[in-house]
Amino acid sequence: MKMKFRPILRITGIVLCAQAALLLLPVLACVYWNEPLCLRAFLISSGLSLLVGAPLFVLFARKREAPGIREALVAILTVWLAISLSAALPYYLSDNHGSIASSLFESVSALTTTGATAFESMAFLPRSLSFWRSLCQWIGGVGILVTLSLLLGGTHGSSTLMRLESPGMVMYENTARYQVIAKRLVGTYAILSALQFLLLLLGGCGPFDSMIITFSSCATGGATCYAQSLTQFGGYVRFISALFMILASINLTFYYSLWKKEFKKIAAGTELRLFLGLIICAGMVVSLDLLINRVYESFGEALRYGMFHTVSFASTTGLYTADCSSWPSFSRILLGLLTFTGGCSVSTTGAIKMFRLAILIKLLKRSFTLRLHPLAVKGVKIDGKPVSHSFANAVVAFFFTYIAVYLLGVFVISFEAPDLQTAFFAPAALLNNVGSGFGSMGLDACYAGFSPFMKLFMCLLMLAGRLELYAVILPFTKYFRSEH
Repeated sequence: MKMKFRPILRITGIVLCAQAALLLLPVLACVYWNEPLCLRAFLISSGLSLLVGAPLFVLFARKREAPGIREALVAILTVWLAISLSAALPYYLSDNHGSIASSLFESVSALTTTGATAFESMAFLPRSLSFWRSLCQWIGGVGILVTLSLLLGGTHGSSTLMRLESPGMVMYENTARYQVIAKRLVGTYAILSALQFLLLLLGGCGPFDSMIITFSSCATGGATCYAQSLTQFGGYVRFISALFMILASINLTFYYSLWKKEFKKIAAGTELRLFLGLIICAGMVVSLDLLINRVYESFGEALRYGMFHTVSFASTTGLYTADCSSWPSFSRILLGLLTFTGGCSVSTTGAIKMFRLAILIKLLKRSFTLRLHPLAVKGVKIDGKPVSHSFANAVVAFFFTYIAVYLLGVFVISFEAPDLQTAFFAPAALLNNVGSGFGSMGLDACYAGFSPFMKLFMCLLMLAGRLELYAVILPFTKYFRSEH
């Protein structure tokens, strides 16, 4: 079967045209903050994006072929490559940081909601570039492909892209409803963001601070323009941030069920119970460890810091309110492991996600039963619905593939990592889209010390984590090129 390049190029053209319009928003910020050099960079970036995107859209818009699974996979890569390069242009053209690799790293980090940086200090970045970085993070949080499925309308291609963006949805919904779900997801995400912004304003935050913190928390990206994340803010801002990190980590379709008063369906949600249970248990363990090792004198203080960082790492956000790099080894290792869990499916979080962990736990429990009763027939159910053998096998395959990619990351990054801690935590932070970690990159997620080649490899890790591995891996395999 031959590859159909027409829909791939059309989709790429649509995205670049949308990106050109999006790049005009920071132009207003440049005018407001009087940053002429950045103004020029954004105008040129917008013009170049339109110059490439418009012809692709016009030339291939007449015959609207829907992409199949192969075309969708290639479209995902071309879309992410195109939008990452376009988003990197303002950093490079503003002459703040001359490295192409660093600029690309910065754009990929924001769009994948990783929150890492290749710049020495974000505090000295112009405000318009900080705004652009946060805006990209927020757009990445809702899912570029979810937004794209809305632009494509109710075509088969939009459904294919939607499934690849949020594979956990195949457990719950049918293909015909993906377009409706995409609208609900975008609407819910926008409402959560607006609500947090208003609450921060009411709490005394300025408009700019409220916007940056909202984009960071709701996108579970963790990228801020502050040198020390949220350490400079008070308890109210920290509480609101932690609350919305949790809300953004929950399956966004949950809120529609809440609005319809489907309380039984909510109460039966395996993912939600597992996620909240994990946060509470892990948060208590970290807090007790901090208290026992006398990092904090009172349990209330240990609980406050322990729970915040548990939420931050489990939601793959990476915000911090204290220097937890100096915490006891047990707490640091536990927080590092939490980054692999992620939040629920169809959320803004990265990593493995709760629906897969729930299935893996049930498969493990079933294996114990079958050891004692080999002839027993015992299926696996999630939320009362049976999980097919093919889907269960896909979850197991994903888990081992994920670990294999992580170990590959450890191997490659170890060539430049200054210590063992960095070699193990850096690939986890990048693949899980959390950014922050323990080691030379630190809690501020600064990867400026790595070479251009290593930064490009790190971009691949971030993309692999955000796109659920297969969209990045499959196009380069012999199975993808096969005719069958």
